[in-house]
Amino acid sequence: MQYSATFISSLYILSIVVEIITGLILKHPFMHDEFIHCIMKLPLYQRPRIKKF
Repeated sequence: MQYSATFISSLYILSIVVEIITGLILKHPFMHDEFIHCIMKLPLYQRPRIKKF
């Protein structure tokens, strides 16, 4: 109980460090020169109307 705040804080900081390292490792194999366009066609935006409620 004496070191619980330190333990939780260190786990939080460790998870952030692991997340940054994982992001840097995984960025390079997937970021090639070719860029894949992923474009979704969205329907036209219609303002909400009170009559429909």
